[in-house]
Amino acid sequence: MPNVPRSFYRIKRLLLPNPSAPTSAFVTYICPVCCEATTSLHHCSNKHCTEHKRFHAPPLYYLRMPILQQLREIIDHAPPLNFEQQQEKLTSDIDLINDIYDAEAYQHIIKKEAGKNFLTLIMNVDGIQVAKNSNLSLWIFTFIINEIKRSERFKLKNIIIGGIVSAVSKPDRQQMQAFLSPIVRELLVLEQGETFEVKCLNENSHLHLKTFLIASCCDKPAQSLVQGISEPIGAFGCGRCELQGETVAVKKNSRKKIRVFPLIPDHQEQPRLRTNKTYDIFMKVYAQERLLNHVELRDRLRGHISPCVLRDLTYFDVGTSFLSDSLHNVYHGVMKRLFRLWFNKKYRKQPWSICSKLNVVDRYLSSINYPSTTVRIPRSLSKYEQYKANELRSVLLFGFPALCFVLPLRYARHFLLLVVGMHIAESRCIHRTQLEDIRLLFHRFLKLFPMLYTPRFNSQSVHSLHHIAASVTEYNTTMTDNKWPPPSPLAIDGLNKFLSIFDHSFIHSAIWTFTQLNIADELATVESSSAKEICERTGWKDVDRLHRLLNAAIVAGLVEATETSRFKLTSTGRLLTTDHPSKARSFVVESKSITCTF
Repeated sequence: MPNVPRSFYRIKRLLLPNPSAPTSAFVTYICPVCCEATTSLHHCSNKHCTEHKRFHAPPLYYLRMPILQQLREIIDHAPPLNFEQQQEKLTSDIDLINDIYDAEAYQHIIKKEAGKNFLTLIMNVDGIQVAKNSNLSLWIFTFIINEIKRSERFKLKNIIIGGIVSAVSKPDRQQMQAFLSPIVRELLVLEQGETFEVKCLNENSHLHLKTFLIASCCDKPAQSLVQGISEPIGAFGCGRCELQGETVAVKKNSRKKIRVFPLIPDHQEQPRLRTNKTYDIFMKVYAQERLLNHVELRDRLRGHISPCVLRDLTYFDVGTSFLSDSLHNVYHGVMKRLFRLWFNKKYRKQPWSICSKLNVVDRYLSSINYPSTTVRIPRSLSKYEQYKANELRSVLLFGFPALCFVLPLRYARHFLLLVVGMHIAESRCIHRTQLEDIRLLFHRFLKLFPMLYTPRFNSQSVHSLHHIAASVTEYNTTMTDNKWPPPSPLAIDGLNKFLSIFDHSFIHSAIWTFTQLNIADELATVESSSAKEICERTGWKDVDRLHRLLNAAIVAGLVEATETSRFKLTSTGRLLTTDHPSKARSFVVESKSITCTF
C-alpha cells in the first residue's frame, strides 16, 4: 500500500524526525512475564522475575509520549475552545443535544466543577496489523479534546498520542494494564490542574485548567483488555451490562456450541448495568479469591477477570464510560452479519435469504447518487465480504430501499427498525424526546432478531445495539470517528417518504382504495399501459398518490402478479415491462416478482 511506513522504526522516525531535537518521548520495555517496565532491552529490572538475568522472549517495545506537552502545543494553535458551553444547565432544559456538552455526563462535570473551566478527553485504544504476512502489530493510545469544535476535533493535528506499543502478538490484560498505568498516573496529575496559554482569549491568556478523561471508545476486543472483562464471545462479555448469554448449537444436531446474547424476557429480572459501584464490589471479592480457576472466577465476578486502572480517574466510570462504537458494532458487526445472512448461498433455503436478488440490489445501489461527503462509494455487492465500515454505512443509510423492497415483508420491517434508529442516533442534532425512540427501536429490533434469524446469530455485536440509546444520552456519541458526515437532508426526506409506505394508516387507506376502485382488477389486465389510463378507468385523479398506493399495496400483499402480468411503476407514472437500467430511466427494484420504484 502506498505512503504506508514499512516498519515501526520508520513510524518512530516520522514521529521524531530530528533525533537531536528536545523531546519528552521515551522508550521503555515491558517484560513479557511480570509486565514490569524496564529501560533495558536485555533483561528485566525486577529481581524476582525469571527474566531478570536475560529475556528469553522479546520484550514489548513501548514508546510513551507524555500528554501535557501535546496538550500545550494543540491549545497553542487550536481554534477557540468551547468554554462558553461550560455553563450549568438543567438537563430538563436542554431540548436539543447538539454535542457532548449537552449530554448528561458533561453536564454532571460542569455541576461538580462549579463554574471552573476544564478540558475533557476521550480515549481510543486499537491494534493495527503491520502486514498481512506478519504477526507484528502496533497498539496505539490516542485522545481527542472535546472542547475543540467538532469540525476540527478529529483532525490529525489535534490528536494526542499517549503511547505506541510494538508487539508480536495480542497483549493480554496484565500487559494492557502495564501500558495504561503510566498514562493514568499522568492523567491524575492533570486532574489537579495545569496553567495553559490560551491565545484565543482576549482578557486572560493564561488559564488554570483541569483535564479529565471521561470516556473511552474501542472495538470489542480492545475494550475487553482495557476494561479487564471477558472476551466478547464469552460469558459476561458485554462491557455495559452483566448479561451472561446462553449457548446454542452451531448447527442442528451438532455438538459444537456457540454463545449468543438474546435479550432477557421483560418479565424476568434484567441484567445489572456495570458501574463503578458494582466494579468496587467485585474487586473486593477478586482480591480475596483471585486464585480461583478462570471460569469460576469469571462467573463469580460477572466477567471481571482483572482490574481496570482507569477506575482511579475522577470522572471515568468503568461501565458507562465505555461508549458504543458503531464503526465495529453496527457496521462491521450487525450490518455485515445481515449481509451474510441475506446473500450467502449456504442460507439460500432460509426464509430470509435474498441471494437470488443480489444482482438486482447491486444494480440499484450502483445507481444511487451518494452525498459528495461520502468517504467511499460501495463497491459491487458481490464483494460485500471485503466491504469497509463506511461502505456498509452508506448502504444502511442511503441504500436501504433496495434491500427493503426485495426482503420478505417481515424482514424488511425488521431491518427498518435498525435504519431509523441509526438515522436518529447519528444525527448531529437530537431532540431529547428522540432518545426514547432510539431505545424502543433497537429494543424491538433485538427482541425480534432471534425470532426471525434464530438465536444462533444473536452475537455480542448485535446485543450492543441495546446500549446505543444510553451512550447517546450520556455522551451524545456512537462512533470513534465523527468525521463521517451525518445523514443528509435528502436521505432523511427519502426515509420519511419510504416509511410512509409502511405506515399502518396509509396501508389501511390502500386496502380501502383497492377494494372500492377495483384497481387490483385493472392491474391484472395491464401490461404496458400508463398510470394515467388506470386513473381514467378507476376515477382516481392523483397519479402521485396512485404511485404511493401501488407501493403500499405491494407491501400489504394486495397485488399478486403472474409471470405474464409483471409490471413496474416509475416516478413519471409509466408502467414498464423491464427492469434493465439502460431501458428504465427511473430504476426499479424487484419485490416478489413485482417491482416498483421508490
